Parts: sequence; C-alpha cells; structure tokens
Amino acid sequence: MGVSELIFVGPLSHDKQLIDGSTVKNDFFLSKLRNHFHSIDVYDTWNWKHSPLTLFRLLLRILFSKRSKFVISVSGQSAYRLIRLFSKFGRRHLVYYFAIGGSFYEKIKNGRFDRKQYDCLKAIVVEGNSIKRELEEMGLRRVYYCPNFKKIDHLPTLKSEKNPVCRFVFCSRILPEKGCDLIFSAVSMLNQMGNKQFVVDFFGPIKETYKTTFQKKIEEYENVTYKGVLDFSVPTNYDLLSLYDVMLFPTYWVGEGFPGIVIDACVAGLPIIASDWSMNREVVEDGVTGWIIPCKDVEALTNVMSKVMDGSYDLMTMSKNCQKRALNFSSENVLSKSFLQLIGLLD
Repeated sequence: MGVSELIFVGPLSHDKQLIDGSTVKNDFFLSKLRNHFHSIDVYDTWNWKHSPLTLFRLLLRILFSKRSKFVISVSGQSAYRLIRLFSKFGRRHLVYYFAIGGSFYEKIKNGRFDRKQYDCLKAIVVEGNSIKRELEEMGLRRVYYCPNFKKIDHLPTLKSEKNPVCRFVFCSRILPEKGCDLIFSAVSMLNQMGNKQFVVDFFGPIKETYKTTFQKKIEEYENVTYKGVLDFSVPTNYDLLSLYDVMLFPTYWVGEGFPGIVIDACVAGLPIIASDWSMNREVVEDGVTGWIIPCKDVEALTNVMSKVMDGSYDLMTMSKNCQKRALNFSSENVLSKSFLQLIGLLD
C-alpha cells in the first residue's frame, strides 16, 4: 500500500448498471489504484452537469489543496475544461491525464484545444501509440502509451466445432455511427445473394433517437435479432459471447478510441471485423485476430462475412490468437506497479 492520498476525477458506474466505455474502464482503474493508495477522494463526473455540487467541491479542492496528486480520466470537452482549470489555478498540483477516446488530439491539431494548456500536466497517458507520436510531434512532453484494459479473470473454453449456421454478433452502443446501418445493409446484400446460412444478433443500449428506426430494421430481417444488453462484469456473459463465431464492429463514431469491446471479443475468442477507424488497426491484427476493412464500406463488410461463412478462414486458429492477445489488455499487466512508477504516480 502507498502512503499518500490521490484525487480521482472521472465517470463511474457504481451500481447504476451503466454500459459505457468510460465508466467501465474507470471502475477497473479505480479498483486497481486502491491497491496503492491509503485514501482516494473520488469525484464522479457521470452526468455532472446535473450535479453542480460535485463541480463546486472539485473547484475548491483544486484551489486549496497543496501538491496533491490528481488523476483525470474523463473524455472530450469535459477533460479540456478541467485541464484549463489546472493550467490557470493548479500548477502546484501533480496532474495525470488518462485520456479516454481518441478525438482530443485532433482538436489540439486543428486548434480547437490550446496545446499550451497541456503543459501543466505531469503525464498524459493515451490509449494508442499513434496518438502518442502525434502529440510528441506537436511538442508535448511526458506522453505515455497505455492501452485500454479490463480485469480478466476468466477465458471461456473455445468451441471445438463450427456452428452449422454462422453466428455474427454486434455488441456496443446501438447507433448509426457505430456501424449498425452498415450491418443491416450487409445483411440485405447477403440475403439477396441467397446466402442465408447466418444470423446477426445485436447487444447493447439503443440510442433514444435511433430506437424506432432500429426496431423497424430488426423486424425487416428474419435472421437479425436484438438480444438486450450484456454486462461483462458478470463473467458468465463471456461464455455466452464465445458461442458466436465473429464480432462485427464497422464503427465510424467520432469519439472512438481503443474500444473496450475489442478486449471483450478477444477474451471470448471472437475474431472481429473492424473498420479502419481511430485505433482499430492498432488493436486488431489483420488476418490474425480479425480483419480491417475500409471505413463505411458495405461491400467490404459483406465480402468478409461471406468468406467467413464459406470457410475461407481458419476461425479456430484466429480464436486462439484472440485469447492470447486478450492477456495483453489485462489490468494486472497494463497497470503494473512499474508503469505507475514510470509515469510518476507512484514513488
């Protein structure tokens, strides 16, 4: 155990059953940090626009604490606002920014975020090596690579036989930008080609404005089903996921970083068809743990799905590759004591 206090700022799920990449990551992150610090003062930023008291308490902490260690694990504009506060008022603090998602560096690049504001940070920790290189080329210092991570306690037993009907699965937030409409278009093309020996199941919370459209599309195809939400804090849900053959993830969502669902797919032994978007190419090894296809390319998605069905790929070998890869993203390995010492969070 450590001897100092830490102040943690970020969205958490607690018992709210929030299926969101940032809250899932922070839950694991905070539990790991508790192994090293006697006390952690937590400021939960989930929906904090409706909780002004949290922001007020945090502002007081920034203004009146001396040489405190802060961990910021927040995405997007909220993180930038906090960093500006520290730049203006909190230079005496030790601030460690664990960036969630991959869009913030683009905003620095195009001038929407002021690069100089980040100079106050003790460390900037990003989920992709490509982002690390970009930030360093912009002149930022103390930038470290740390991939997304999850607590991995259980690897399901892989299937010994191929499913008679190929089973594809999508498991993420359900909205057009995650590639859902592209999947429906690929299903339509495959059905029209007479290849109906497959099913597609969707898991995930549905964006409110997409619910009506999504439901209509589900009803249009006999081989497509919505299955609700999978909570991977329940280890047996990985066993359920492992019953599928391939994960579909043709995302083009602007906030995408290192998607946690890629780790989930690897744990379950599912090769993943992913778009060439954000960090997907870094985390999905083309032809080894999945396939990288051009972004928004329905024909490419359809082609890979068709080849999966006709047996062109050795799915068993790819499944084994996925589970080996999963261990690289275990929180035990990623958030090691030596890494936390490297960035200065631990002495």
